[in-house]
Amino acid sequence: MSRPQKMAGFTLIELMIVVALLVIFVSIALPSFSYLIKTNRTQSAASELASLLQYARAEAVTRNVDITAAASSGAWTVSQGNTALRQLDSQQSALSILPATASVTFYPNGTASANTSIYICQDGDAATGYQLTVSVAGQVRVWPRGTSDEGEALGSCGS
Repeated sequence: MSRPQKMAGFTLIELMIVVALLVIFVSIALPSFSYLIKTNRTQSAASELASLLQYARAEAVTRNVDITAAASSGAWTVSQGNTALRQLDSQQSALSILPATASVTFYPNGTASANTSIYICQDGDAATGYQLTVSVAGQVRVWPRGTSDEGEALGSCGS
């Protein structure tokens, strides 16, 4: 069926084919996109916690006093004695930061009270989780996704 020369545009069939192709492409991309969002939320939480611990260390050195970063009821609080300086809440309900009662004290010389490992996972998935370590020297480090400080895969969150 031919069209007159002056008419231009798409037919209904051409438009339906384009819409069908868009639906197919979106249905293929959507699961990957939700996985990307999940891993980015976990990475963001790990980076925020590392920043909070680095802040606690810097405040200990700057103020020349002991500063404690402690977890309680899903929130991390940096405090000097009984005075809270800063707080970080876990905003996603599926996000878990283990151990739930971890505590690190930073001294005025920048060192920490003990070697501490903290695990940040979403939905208990160790493959997309992060391990954060604080050394006695005061170094705060976030290890690559799904990797422990020994260079091996995280077996489970909190192991």
